[in-house]
Amino acid sequence: MNDHYSPAIYYLNNHPDDNFVMILIKNSSGKFYQIVGFTLSYSALLDQDMQKIQWHPKAMEAWITFHTGVSYNYIVDASGTLVSSGVAIVVHSKFLATGSYNAWGYLHSTDGFKLGYRQVNYSDVANGKGPCGLNIKDKRTRLHWKNALGGYDFFNFYGTVEKSVKIKGSRYKRFNEYTAFRGFRGEKELWKKRTDEWKVLSQPLNETTAVWLEELASSPEVWMEVKGTDAARNNENHLIPVLITPGGYSTFNTEDRMHFVEIKFTLSNERTQQRG
Repeated sequence: MNDHYSPAIYYLNNHPDDNFVMILIKNSSGKFYQIVGFTLSYSALLDQDMQKIQWHPKAMEAWITFHTGVSYNYIVDASGTLVSSGVAIVVHSKFLATGSYNAWGYLHSTDGFKLGYRQVNYSDVANGKGPCGLNIKDKRTRLHWKNALGGYDFFNFYGTVEKSVKIKGSRYKRFNEYTAFRGFRGEKELWKKRTDEWKVLSQPLNETTAVWLEELASSPEVWMEVKGTDAARNNENHLIPVLITPGGYSTFNTEDRMHFVEIKFTLSNERTQQRG
């Protein structure tokens, strides 16, 4: 509940036909116990493009209420308490000519529908770790990136984080006849350049997730989510552009077939430095 609203999933609106969305709701024990579905219709003047669905429980609750027209209190109850441990979403694209559906590229065949779904966990009560968002967000590094399909993905790194700052520049000397005064400079910095680099290590991953994260290493657009410090904006998190360091992506495999991913990245924009 205390997390930022930025994480989201994206789907193609499949204009001019309709989309149908199904959302499965998990209870606090991690079991699916509610399902809601509705049609996502678009104006004939709207171009086919990527549409955004925010994962945040409050945003998801509001989105369902907007499309169904009734207050939906199975994610966040009427008192504002989080009562769901997560949701799973399936978006079907309906072809009016045939009446058939597909979902995120999974076509139906003679043995029935093959549906693709995305899911997110709002808490980890089922594993005895307590709800997410209390202090766990302070121990993560979250990266967002543009994927190969034109949408956007994100991933939380909970492993070791290392940061280094590299400084390089140029100095010049000038004549100082007042050497007896310590406050006068004889040598000054002409210019300086600062490079901030992060190295993050993931938690244990399965092979599918490790392969999926390879897109992050090759994506031309990557952002790091950082904690805001501006009280006027309620200290909200914001995204800053970063660049994956060439050769800075590594995958480690263990004997029990668990995978660890290590990624190095730098800021896309230089830190502002004073000149001499």
